[in-house]
Amino acid sequence: MKKVLISILSGIILSLVILISAPTHISADTLKVGILADNKPYSYLTNKKVTGFEVELSKKIAQEMDDNVKFVKVSDRKKLQKLVSEHQIDLALGQFDKTTLSSKLITTDTYLYPQNVLFTGTHRHISSIEDLQNKKVGILVNGNQHQLLTSLQMKPKVYNSISSLMKALENKKIKAGILTDYEYTAYLNKHPELTSAYLQALNSTKKSDLPKLTLTRIKDPQITSQQLVGITDKRNTKLNQTLDKLKDGNDIIDLSQKYFSQDLTKP
Repeated sequence: MKKVLISILSGIILSLVILISAPTHISADTLKVGILADNKPYSYLTNKKVTGFEVELSKKIAQEMDDNVKFVKVSDRKKLQKLVSEHQIDLALGQFDKTTLSSKLITTDTYLYPQNVLFTGTHRHISSIEDLQNKKVGILVNGNQHQLLTSLQMKPKVYNSISSLMKALENKKIKAGILTDYEYTAYLNKHPELTSAYLQALNSTKKSDLPKLTLTRIKDPQITSQQLVGITDKRNTKLNQTLDKLKDGNDIIDLSQKYFSQDLTKP
């Protein structure tokens, strides 16, 4: 009997030793990041997979924190803010009006400063932002310039696409439009007929041959760049620290060069 008890105790001790000495596997947490599904070049779908500047930046944040990452696609920034406030997602990136953010949230330092472009049609006879006070200015539905326009006493008018915004400008429903530099340049590359250079290159003087709309930029120091930040729950202050660490290195600069062909990490 004594031998049996010794044998049982030995087996128990051996099992405990094996259990204690065995490597413990701790599964990684999942970082839930909210993104806009159609916001090129920040976040968009390619072959049914999300990609873009914010997608790659989110992956770098998760990697730095030893987390997995899961993307939650939404339609607008108000929804992003709501989901972070309700703890359904851990992080959202982009431009957010700090004055309207919930007290439950914190923002990171600015990590990107994309330039805004304010423009009008040549037939508008507008040369300064003072000419646009109390006038309608087109902005995209997911545009971030609403606060900027209202601070300059302009009236934002929302459009679902750049083409519909341009059509409204052509039909004199708005006096001007505002886009990011990336959006403005990309659209003009596809529609060179909207540039003054195209107009000057025309040999014909017939009115019927002239383009219906030619765009002109309105430059003013008050047309400030956007300030992109991350918003997160106060329980996740490590996210803020991690993003700041990536900002201090070359990671965000490299992504900026990749998606915008320039360093937008400084104002």
